[in-house]
Amino acid sequence: MKHLFFIYIYISILIYPIFGQESNIISNNLEKLSTIKLSNGFKIILIQPKDTNLVFFYYHQNLPEVYEGSKVAYGKLTSLLFSSGSKKYNKKQLNEIFNKLNIKLKTHYTGLQASTNIDNADTLLFYLSDIIKNPKFSEEELKYYKKNEVDNHYASRMVDTASSIISKKILFGKEHPMNNNISVKTINNIKLSDCKQFYKLYSSPANSYLVIVGNYNEKAVKRLVNRYFGQWKKKAKNKPKYKTPKIKETYVAFIDTLDLDYSHIHINYPLSLIINNDDWLSFQVMNLVFENELRNTLINNYQIAEKVNSKYYNTKNTGYLSIHIKASTNYTDSIINETFEQMKLLEVQLLYRTVVNEAKRKFKLKTKTNFNDNASLAAMALNIVRFDLDKNFYSDIRIRIDNVTDDEIKLAAKKYLLPKKSFVLVIGDNEKNKDELNNIASNTSVEFYDKNLKVYKKLDKGFGSEFIIDKYLESLGGQKRIKKLSLLSIYTQGEYILENNSYGVKMKTYHKGNKKYYMQLTMKTPTVENLLIQKQIYNGEFGVDSTQRGQVYLKGLELEELKYKSYPFIELYRIKLGFKSNFVKTEKIDSTEVYKIKITSPIDKEFFEYYDLKTGLKLRTIYIHEEVYPITKTIIDYSNYEKIKGKKVLYPHKILIKKEKIVIKFLVIDIETKPKIEKDIFKIEKPKVVKDK
Repeated sequence: MKHLFFIYIYISILIYPIFGQESNIISNNLEKLSTIKLSNGFKIILIQPKDTNLVFFYYHQNLPEVYEGSKVAYGKLTSLLFSSGSKKYNKKQLNEIFNKLNIKLKTHYTGLQASTNIDNADTLLFYLSDIIKNPKFSEEELKYYKKNEVDNHYASRMVDTASSIISKKILFGKEHPMNNNISVKTINNIKLSDCKQFYKLYSSPANSYLVIVGNYNEKAVKRLVNRYFGQWKKKAKNKPKYKTPKIKETYVAFIDTLDLDYSHIHINYPLSLIINNDDWLSFQVMNLVFENELRNTLINNYQIAEKVNSKYYNTKNTGYLSIHIKASTNYTDSIINETFEQMKLLEVQLLYRTVVNEAKRKFKLKTKTNFNDNASLAAMALNIVRFDLDKNFYSDIRIRIDNVTDDEIKLAAKKYLLPKKSFVLVIGDNEKNKDELNNIASNTSVEFYDKNLKVYKKLDKGFGSEFIIDKYLESLGGQKRIKKLSLLSIYTQGEYILENNSYGVKMKTYHKGNKKYYMQLTMKTPTVENLLIQKQIYNGEFGVDSTQRGQVYLKGLELEELKYKSYPFIELYRIKLGFKSNFVKTEKIDSTEVYKIKITSPIDKEFFEYYDLKTGLKLRTIYIHEEVYPITKTIIDYSNYEKIKGKKVLYPHKILIKKEKIVIKFLVIDIETKPKIEKDIFKIEKPKVVKDK
């Protein structure tokens, strides 16, 4: 026997308005629709077209949006299981009865539909009521629909599946109906008991509609539905409520694919706008105008994108706008900025007539459907009642689209294009896109996701070299605390390693008022306990450098370099002193993710600093010595940050210096913030001549 129960999917009934058929057919029928509401809340919508012997029934459950977790799709499958029959009449019995009476019945994701001739309408209504009130869900039917759902899932998989998943997760939170992302795993997790529980919780006369299309006497309808549905018990309200989230400021998420030569850029934000909203029509036209303007800007004018579209996705209660751009990885930053600029421009710019007319034409094309008359009329009638629309809503829809004004389009742009409250998702190659995203991070925060959609790195808003240094100072203890440490003595001991020879070293350093500096480095040798290796003094005006070869008065660039050493925390004063810094990239030191920045001193000496992404602490400095040949470099590593005694400020207590064949290991033994300093320790006899040649 031929299977009489088929899936009939009416997603558009839930989400989008139904248009279609000629306006005179719609107006003649929908203007005369009537409604009946039973005491238990069950609602009947009756449409009585002339000249028809058929009666069409459409049962719709206005089911609440529920987060389904690891069993996504079990709500959808529950309605399909009406095909199992009722507890009184099994599927085989119903098939025999319906075949005999020429009754056709189909199930869909929100209920079922059926049709027959007028003579059998009363009989069909009886069986429908039994199926709806007392369904008998079967394991066999569930297995059948689960297989169909899996097949549909594979058939409808899109390139931007990951973008959809991560967008909804970030926008709406983990446990929100918008985050119901179907997969083969969630389908396979569904059990018959889940569907029975869903029906028990949410199927109720209070959220049910029965649309009847046919020349069916209203009194007879009222009498029969009271008889068949009047005793259906009303259930307590069990409708979870979910709020549409709000984005306070723009932020960016990046999914690293590693294998794309282009990027998919999605600019998304939550938006609640349903068909009964006064702005609904103007928003739809505006969005098409915006899409056209953005496409023209990015593809035709600047030639930095390959594909542009803007779509609004929504359910009954919430939704989001998603602007999707496919482009080369080299233009991510520019595309985001240009998109935001176009969003702001639309509310003030002159609208070209051809662009507006084209948008209206496209929207009117979307109003056409391929549904048969009865199904289309039922869907439209249902929307009219559910959303409290005017009965003429569909008959003059195209006229009202044409009547949307430029001012209404601009007002919709102002209200619903929200560049400052957008979530930006970029899917592409991290390495190819990193410079672009570092630029973006100067204005907003950026999160990096791996292929499992887990965050593995984050660039905070305002990101850049100055941000990195500020974060470092905050990690040490904060600028206010650090500024108070203008008088310091630091005593270190360590090991000086030259090739295979090792010597003990000691270093004493004094900083006073960021203007005076003293450093003495001594070495313990087999013959000398404290052999002077180097001593430097800066008194705020002059500087000397002493070694075994004698004392040299410093001048010019060398004096300037010594002056910078007088600052124990020079990062606080670099901008004031004229240093320039630029972010280079993120990389790894061993297994630690670090920011690499380039510092250029006022005397044009360049060096690189590396800061831990997580802690913000400085881990390394590298000096490149280009003035010598062959070019060499000095690497200084900082570790074991500990608090200075009595202060809430961190200082690295292990310092490792590597240069060619030399390695120096320093361990900080003591730091004093109120040291006793010898009276003449910074004293320098004024040299006879201190000037550059």
